[in-house]
Amino acid sequence: MTRAATLADDTGDADLFKAYDVALLTIDADGASRVMSVTTKTGVIDVTLENLTLIGGNASNDDVSQGGAMYVKNANLTLTGVAFSDNTASYGGAVFLMDSIVTMTDVTMTDNTGNWGGAIYQTGGKLNINSGDLSNNIGQRGGAIYQSGGELWLDEVMLSGNQSTWGGGLYQSGGTAMLTENTKFDGNTARRNFGSVLVKSKGATLTINSKTGSEPIIHGTALSLYLDEVDWM
Repeated sequence: MTRAATLADDTGDADLFKAYDVALLTIDADGASRVMSVTTKTGVIDVTLENLTLIGGNASNDDVSQGGAMYVKNANLTLTGVAFSDNTASYGGAVFLMDSIVTMTDVTMTDNTGNWGGAIYQTGGKLNINSGDLSNNIGQRGGAIYQSGGELWLDEVMLSGNQSTWGGGLYQSGGTAMLTENTKFDGNTARRNFGSVLVKSKGATLTINSKTGSEPIIHGTALSLYLDEVDWM
């Protein structure tokens, strides 16, 4: 593969790709480019991807290096059973999300690399991950996820073995994030001792829903706060 595939609606018809279903397919960019972009010039594009594996994406040659496997902007995106591995970019080693509503179910993101978000970079919009495994990703800020804005919801998500300089699992510099009692951070490391989760902004809010008697959400080096708000429910 020599260039990225683009799911784009240039006509203004936001339903052009309302159902884009892929079954049991692996797309390998072999380090030559980003795997795909999901975007539209006007309106919002609706895309569904299922049972797909995206590997070997590299956005380093782009001017802004966003989303090694997938660049998403102005989209309603649903991912089910999608795997991301061995992708790289400065912003979101696997996925870059801007002003989009994204739902991920049964996703895996492993061995991706990015400066801001080893696996995911989110700015604006909404991201719901309902069951997933984000493991062994590497970033400078946010070993697995970097959130600069928007809404983030993690339910039944395992974040483990991710590495970074700041925020081994999650680095939150803006927006709101909810971690349910079914989400676990385990074995994530941060070289500057900012734990599994780092909240660093006056504009960020982190809510942790942890029931009495439930298993700990964060194991190992835990939670670091800087000038911000955390709610324990």
